[in-house]
Amino acid sequence: MPAPRTDYTTTYDVGVPMRDGVELLANLLEPKGKASGTVLVTSPYGINMVGQAMTGGFMARRGYRVLLVKCRGTFGSGGTFEPFAQEADDAADIVAWMRERPWFDGRFATQGYSYPGFVQWALLMDPPPEMKAAVIACGPYDFSAFAHGTGAFHLSTLLEWSFVITHQEDPILRRMTAIRFSRKQIRQAMDRLPLTAADDELLHGAAPWYREWISWRDLGDPLWKNANFTPALEQVRSRYSSKAVGKTASSARPSRRTHGSPIGAPTSLSPWVHGHTPREAPRAARSSSPRPSSGWTRIWPDRAARVAPRRSTCS
Repeated sequence: MPAPRTDYTTTYDVGVPMRDGVELLANLLEPKGKASGTVLVTSPYGINMVGQAMTGGFMARRGYRVLLVKCRGTFGSGGTFEPFAQEADDAADIVAWMRERPWFDGRFATQGYSYPGFVQWALLMDPPPEMKAAVIACGPYDFSAFAHGTGAFHLSTLLEWSFVITHQEDPILRRMTAIRFSRKQIRQAMDRLPLTAADDELLHGAAPWYREWISWRDLGDPLWKNANFTPALEQVRSRYSSKAVGKTASSARPSRRTHGSPIGAPTSLSPWVHGHTPREAPRAARSSSPRPSSGWTRIWPDRAARVAPRRSTCS
């Protein structure tokens, strides 16, 4: 990234209409002077001052216009938050709205880690011609495989994530207290049978999706099919196969292409896993990978000398 070169202004809570009449809220960060392009970030995690400065502000100070959109049902956006269920339609509607803005110059990129990465895969199912790049870090493209792909429900991650989501809009002291003392509660909830009881004991009905996720195991069910964006892998053209990208890619950075053709992407295949920094990655990959592989040693050889090589899934 270039060095910071400008200040920026922020317009808060811009309304973005969806096809079903729901209005999402977004913050628009505009650099002073001519913008180099637009960066779209869509997230369910809210936009506080620190987060905005670290994401949108970081790019806006380098000359990019940034649109930070809050997912439906979160932090003032209308509708109901249904995780991994509505992102494809909403992403397309956001782009349609951008096309009508006087500031839009006909090109944009997307960026995001984890859930905001999943939103980008949703958009790549039918990438608009104005989409010139996507930076996807640790974003699952197939939530069904993430949740039930091993044959067992991914209990700890998805129960903890659901718990955090139910508290993320609490006042800060209440939120910090809830998370600080949650470990014991979460362990106790995971130890009880049936596992659906955790919904009553820990989530108190505030995360209805959790009971659906843990109960519906048929991956052919619309619940899961609508959260499977595997075909989007074909939109990324890389020296690696789409299968390799899908299993191990931590980021895909598509370059300019014509609408309907695969996106050329220098794709980073690395041993880090979700929630770990690159420095922590070799240890995390060694401890969490289901099977050994030498695949990533060809890509990250300096780490390979220090730990037993394994391939891990970044989702």
